[in-house]
Amino acid sequence: MQKVVKDLRQLTTNLVKNSYKKPFRISTQKDIVFLLENGKRWKSNIFTVIYHKNSGTQDRFGVLVSKKNGIAVERVRIKRVYREAFVTTPVEPDTFFDILVRPRYGTDHQFHEVKGEYERWRKNAVPANPR
Repeated sequence: MQKVVKDLRQLTTNLVKNSYKKPFRISTQKDIVFLLENGKRWKSNIFTVIYHKNSGTQDRFGVLVSKKNGIAVERVRIKRVYREAFVTTPVEPDTFFDILVRPRYGTDHQFHEVKGEYERWRKNAVPANPR
């Protein structure tokens, strides 16, 4: 019985860790403008990542979806896919970024493609630790 309770606590802790809480969102215009002006860019076939190292204890993430991507329902779906890819990707505990993603229009934004490209960016953006 104790093992079941312990496993349930671990599962609940993991779900809380993988949530997308307000302090970890980039939502203010000031933060977005700062990233657009000072951030580094990494382009893929389906999105562009604009990122800047932060001094916090967690990555912060935002998605900019243009009206060129479609009607409101499609834009919200795209945001959900990108947020889920962000939340489910493991992070190195040493390096944290402010990340702004701009999906390209005219492409199909499937979860497995977005997550694969996001993981590829993460490997390129974070240098390997020489331990």
